[in-house]
Amino acid sequence: MVAECPDVNERLHDVATYTKILVACLHVVALSACTQETSQRRSHESTHYALNEVVPHWDALGNVRITGDGGLHAVVRPNAHSMYTKTSLRGPEPDEGSGGKMKMETQITSLVELLSPPHSLNSTPSFPFISNLIQSSPIDFYSSNHQQQLTLNPDRGPWAVLPTEWQSFFTQAFHQDSDPTSLIRALASCDSHPSFPPSLADFLYAVRSLSLPRQPHPQQRPLFSHPRSPEKSQYESASASDEDDCVRMLKPRTGIGPKKDREIGQILRLIRSLRLTTSHALDLGAGRGHLSQALGLEGFEVLSIDANSQFELTTAAASFQTTRLDADGIAELLASQPPSLVVGLHACGDLSPAILSGFLRDAQTHHHTLVLVGCCYNLLTLANIPRSLSFLSSHHLQLAAQTPASWSANWGAFERSIVKLAYRSRWASELAPLEPPRHGRLADRHYESYTQYRVAAIAKSGVEPKRVLKRSEEDEAMDLWKLSVAWTIRAVLGPCVESLIVLERFVSTCTVIEETGGQRRVELVNVFDQCEGQSPRNLAIVIRSLL
Repeated sequence: MVAECPDVNERLHDVATYTKILVACLHVVALSACTQETSQRRSHESTHYALNEVVPHWDALGNVRITGDGGLHAVVRPNAHSMYTKTSLRGPEPDEGSGGKMKMETQITSLVELLSPPHSLNSTPSFPFISNLIQSSPIDFYSSNHQQQLTLNPDRGPWAVLPTEWQSFFTQAFHQDSDPTSLIRALASCDSHPSFPPSLADFLYAVRSLSLPRQPHPQQRPLFSHPRSPEKSQYESASASDEDDCVRMLKPRTGIGPKKDREIGQILRLIRSLRLTTSHALDLGAGRGHLSQALGLEGFEVLSIDANSQFELTTAAASFQTTRLDADGIAELLASQPPSLVVGLHACGDLSPAILSGFLRDAQTHHHTLVLVGCCYNLLTLANIPRSLSFLSSHHLQLAAQTPASWSANWGAFERSIVKLAYRSRWASELAPLEPPRHGRLADRHYESYTQYRVAAIAKSGVEPKRVLKRSEEDEAMDLWKLSVAWTIRAVLGPCVESLIVLERFVSTCTVIEETGGQRRVELVNVFDQCEGQSPRNLAIVIRSLL
């Protein structure tokens, strides 16, 4: 029970789903934070509570943990002098045999609360600046103060929306820290640095906890499975250095690069683990047909499907078919095929929801198996965003493609990208209100200084701005620092957005199969290891027979 919180007591009494219980628990935490009793507590240890005896522990050090049946729990980091009024949440652990759908619904609720605009929520958001940060543009970093000159605008752009406590910390760190780059590295990896303000550590903890794990499970289990399985599914995996035999045979024919080599090898291992009895395979969005050829070497009779007929000339699969790759076209195609393995490896943009929709159209009657890895969320049209996620904007979708966890593999490339972002934004501001012309790619040597970049951009575009932002060398260094900080904090939200999109697809797929009576199991699998430099889009939705 919950003492001295009658509205929450009533809410807890009435709800029947984990999602509503979790929201109620969060309200308990927020309310109890206001009480004198909890503000006087100073425990540094996390405390566990059963759902039938919810006694939230919240103090000025931000220490609270509520745990209930089924692994449902809310967590606030110990030692967190948070400026916010609500707990950070921990996402569920990889599925251990229980139904994954309900766990995912809980995590979706938490992600929606994290990423939604504050005005759309019924409660105070934990981090109210997030929505403005996502919608911000680096171009807003600069603005005109009169016709011929630009200046930094402290009231606009990604830096301006950060909490003032964070701004003060990073400004001071730039001048005093012997290794300020280590702070950016910690941000990118969502790791707490000993010197970070506790509220920033809270933010990073929440982001890390709510993002789906991006490494394969040590026992090769799926992240989630629905319905629950009496036996835990396991998938064959290998390290990034292992080369698949089929890929080894394929390379001389196609000349595929290391990245595609690893992707095809890992997807083949997953397919073998399914132990399919069918000999037919459909490669949707086949492109140049590298996966189709690998499936052919596996013994499948492969039909390569693409909307672009030009790929027929480069695909050496058994057969090639040009088909409109929308939900209707895919449903018609599947209805005409024998039981098949249906694969969409990095189905770009709108192709992923089209494949899911087409596959589920008659899932209760056909006997196909699906392995789908989405990609290019930035190319999703807003019309293909489900109503439950209608708050997502094009900014969210662009952000979903970010993988800051991979930056450490090539930190120099990240630093160059920030310089390019700053210079291009400054260039666009100098040209405003005109749309900046596309000057194409410039060699890295042109980014040694803004003056060099500006000369090259003018020469290549043929347009010279009438305004110029004059900055000292020290000021330019501070500009880059502020943009690096703000843009990195913004980027770490990308995995949360991607997780939300994938989780919604999983839950909606489970719901459709339940409603149509299909005898299927839906699983979410980490098919590639993002941290080993493999594909950044590494989450596969698998729909397979229950038998």
